[in-house]
Amino acid sequence: MAAIRPLLAIVVFGAILGDAPAASAHAILVRADPAVGSTVHGFPARLKLWLSEKIESAFSSVRVLDAGGKQVDKGDKAVNPSDKALLTVSLQHE
Repeated sequence: MAAIRPLLAIVVFGAILGDAPAASAHAILVRADPAVGSTVHGFPARLKLWLSEKIESAFSSVRVLDAGGKQVDKGDKAVNPSDKALLTVSLQHE
């Protein structure tokens, strides 16, 4: 499998604040594991995204794409129950 460039591969849509009033902004990506901008050799089992605010799973989504634009996540995103600002998704292995 070719190396994944997370800076190009991570697309986060609609990470809306769970406790936010109607006029609030979106949460911002603070960090990721693998790190944003890093090159990953091999294939990590999971992508972790830490956001600036608590989020709700129902209003959050993530798509992980390889360098060729093919979706490589399993679509099983989840908000961590002990850290509501952490969104995770499993990655497919070819």
